[in-house]
Order: sequence, then structure tokens, then C-alpha cells
Amino acid sequence: MVSVLNANSISSDQIPSKIEGLAFGDDVTISGEIKHTLFVSNDNDFVPGVAGDNKFFVFAVSDANLGTPFEQQHIPEPQTLSLMLLGLCFAGYIKRKKSAS
Repeated sequence: MVSVLNANSISSDQIPSKIEGLAFGDDVTISGEIKHTLFVSNDNDFVPGVAGDNKFFVFAVSDANLGTPFEQQHIPEPQTLSLMLLGLCFAGYIKRKKSAS
């Protein structure tokens, strides 16, 4: 990662030491080739004066970089209302169980 960032005019002293976040984003087409976006972030432990600012880097990654074909999969996010209703039902169940004891 450091060599790629250095090759793109980001000096080593500008690269955070606590890289913690990695996530694939949407696929993009660059020069006719499909690339996967890889988002990379750091953690400054909420002390920017010591650890520097939070930074985000985005890389374009090909299947060849990954060593195997990669199919992006979308994981559906549960609807907020459904989770809220499930939580309320569970809370009611716990309350009834305690009342019965």
C-alpha cells in the first residue's frame, strides 16, 4: 500500500500508521476495464493532535490484483422499522415472562 501511495505523490510521512478500515465499494470502469474500489481508512483514536487526521484512501483493484475472480455481493440492510418492531416484540416477551414469574 505504501509503495502505491508513494507512486501517487503521497509521501510516507502522510500515510497513517493505524490502518484499520477496509471495505469494497462499487465497481467502476476505468479505461474500459472493470475495477473494484477498495476503501482504506485509519483510526486516530480521537486524538488528531497526536495521531493526525483521519484519512481515507480509495484504490482501484482488478481481478488480477486479487488473484481470483471477484464478484461483488450486495448484502441487504434490514429495514429500520422491521428491527424496531422486532425489538418491541422481544421487549414485550421479556416483560410478560418476568410478570409470570
